[in-house]
Amino acid sequence: MSNAHYQCETLVIGAGLAGISTALELLDQGRRVLLLDGGPRSQFGGQANEAFGGMLLCGTAGQRLSGIQDSAQLLLDDWLRAAQLQADEPWAKRWAQAYAEGNKTEIYDWLKQRGISFFPAVQWVERGNFSDGNSVPRYHVAWGCGRGLVQTLINDLLKHARQDLLSIQFAHRVLELEQHNGAVIGCH
Repeated sequence: MSNAHYQCETLVIGAGLAGISTALELLDQGRRVLLLDGGPRSQFGGQANEAFGGMLLCGTAGQRLSGIQDSAQLLLDDWLRAAQLQADEPWAKRWAQAYAEGNKTEIYDWLKQRGISFFPAVQWVERGNFSDGNSVPRYHVAWGCGRGLVQTLINDLLKHARQDLLSIQFAHRVLELEQHNGAVIGCH
């Protein structure tokens, strides 16, 4: 096994859906990106290639077309009721609030701008008719399911206007993060 050495402005570890999305955002900002993934290039996109491609979203055009009245507050109320968070879990509540308030623009709109479309029928997920869960349908499935979603984003990444700022290295397994004065500065 050889040890490769790279210098980079921004390191993204993992070329799954989160890593690809992060790299796209960084390239949009003009940042130089090194994307590392432990798997082979044939597995680019990770588990999203095998996933159903559904997302919990609220306040979307798909919901409106189906006559579903939803809001960030209703999503948050459903989430908090189902999660039954304790007083000593403030970060979980903050995450739920941030997701409820931002999912429409930061996920749905962002994906639509990148050419992702959704099945026109919004579905139930973790329905709350007889117990805690969602009080309205919120499950949006991307056309092409997970594979269609991630492959579209991979295509956007590889053809990005600033793709010259991107380096992708496959079969590079990260074993540990390198820290200095409490900040992550690299990896091994």
